[in-house]
Amino acid sequence: MSFNPGLPLPDAEHKTSEAARYYTLAADYRIVVLERRSGRWYWHFVAGHRPGGSGTWAELQHVLQSGGARG
Repeated sequence: MSFNPGLPLPDAEHKTSEAARYYTLAADYRIVVLERRSGRWYWHFVAGHRPGGSGTWAELQHVLQSGGARG
């Protein structure tokens, strides 16, 4: 069984689709799996002790760049 976290996260929100799953790397090189539902982003760090969370596209970008998460 292979690990399939979704599609690579595009560089702009307008290129994403509702309810699609995406993945990317945070600044600390941890894999993050994401989903957009009802215009809100939900994220989960695959490994490590960082909590998942939800927020806007701007908040998501901050989480990915800082390697931290806001809940």
